[in-house]
Amino acid sequence: MGSTFAPSLACLYVDNFERHVVLHEDNPYLQQIKLWKRYIDEILLVWTGTEEEAPSFSNWLNGANHFLNFTMTIGDNKLLFLDLVIYEHDRGLVTEVYYKPTDRNNLLQFQSFHPRALKDNLPVGPFLRLRWNCSTLIDYRKHADKLGIKLQAKDYPTHLVSRARKRARNNNRDQLLQPRAVKPDMEQIVNYISQRPRESCNAFALPDAADDSTPGLPRKCFNDESAVPAPTREPRFRPPRPPDDETAGRGGDYTHLAHLMTRAAAVISHT
Repeated sequence: MGSTFAPSLACLYVDNFERHVVLHEDNPYLQQIKLWKRYIDEILLVWTGTEEEAPSFSNWLNGANHFLNFTMTIGDNKLLFLDLVIYEHDRGLVTEVYYKPTDRNNLLQFQSFHPRALKDNLPVGPFLRLRWNCSTLIDYRKHADKLGIKLQAKDYPTHLVSRARKRARNNNRDQLLQPRAVKPDMEQIVNYISQRPRESCNAFALPDAADDSTPGLPRKCFNDESAVPAPTREPRFRPPRPPDDETAGRGGDYTHLAHLMTRAAAVISHT
């Protein structure tokens, strides 16, 4: 859609449509929806009604919102969803990886000038993808053989391909399907540096640290002197070095500048 936030915006819009229309109690087809799972704009639906009622449900969805267009593909025992083939086996659902007819061997050439560590570990990712997309080891071995041929066509050494395939095979698929733990966001404090600190402090007029009139602000925002470490030594102001023959006359009156810096030091020490 041309923007980085477009998928998030689309998810928010469709989620609102699902909650207020599809999964709402006023939906006349709600009882026939056994399962409704969506990834952005792809929906997996398990329908308990008749096959003749399914197109009517699709037409009802299109009539409920003029900005969304729903198309439906009906499968009896086999269905394509994202990069998966979902089919029925032994009274259960089984998945294997799906490749589009336009799929090509776009793997990185091993003779490229990429870092060696990257090329050595690149085969691991595609084999792991096969491991968690294929429910059975039979389907995994079938697609792993095809992937091995693609990697060898890109000049990957046989020992690297075998090592990556073995590593993916030894992984527990149930653990691979578990969502990864999200690390908590660390609080980051960015100090605001102003070229005119005295005017900035007077403009904000921060309250005292003991004042609870603004509970929305954290205490670190208040003017708490105990939170500010005391300086280890008094700041030292040194007058600038007298100009030499080459720089004389460029920087103005150095004596006047030294006098101003001395006055500034006296004002700061007084406050």
